[in-house]
Amino acid sequence: MSIRNLLLPVCAMSLAVALICGLERVQAQQAQTPLSEGTPRRVKVLFLGDTGHHVPLERARDVYSLLGRHGIDLTYSQELADLNPETLARYDALLLYANWTTIADNASRQSQAYFFPGE
Repeated sequence: MSIRNLLLPVCAMSLAVALICGLERVQAQQAQTPLSEGTPRRVKVLFLGDTGHHVPLERARDVYSLLGRHGIDLTYSQELADLNPETLARYDALLLYANWTTIADNASRQSQAYFFPGE
């Protein structure tokens, strides 16, 4: 078994966790959004990676088409600046797949406030 075949389940598991975490938010938004002809709204996921040895961009490419066929739109970014309320508001879930050792206090506070309002 190749290393790539071992990494795919790990990436899929990470994505599943991100989607489960965003599910409540998606359900609330869908309840407020009228559907045209019974078509469910697609789930939007921000996949935030880095340039590390796990090669998150390749993992995103591995699952992009499959997820798209199942109603999940994946957008890849390597910019920590995307951890802000304006960008996060466009997505239902955030998938972090990177090895950052530091994060700006502002980005940390903004993302925490967005995902855990009132805490």
